[in-house]
Amino acid sequence: MLTKNTGSGLEIRSRYGCLQGFTIAGEDKKFYWAQGELKDNRIVIWNPKVPNPIAVRYNWENNPDGNLYNKDGLPACLFRTDNW
Repeated sequence: MLTKNTGSGLEIRSRYGCLQGFTIAGEDKKFYWAQGELKDNRIVIWNPKVPNPIAVRYNWENNPDGNLYNKDGLPACLFRTDNW
């Protein structure tokens, strides 16, 4: 995923060190929680149940637990790449 407007860069704010709050879906439009990490200031997420993801959502639930921030201390806003 290409990231824009990240300020000084991205960081994960969690004692566990892994990204939280991301879900991905394939052509069946069924979303699964995704594992994720940052590589070279890019977000990389995956789930073995979704071999060909076509949609991503971040903090798209009633009680979000996302932990993606920029290095200036601002949290990433919720977003989705689908329009289903």
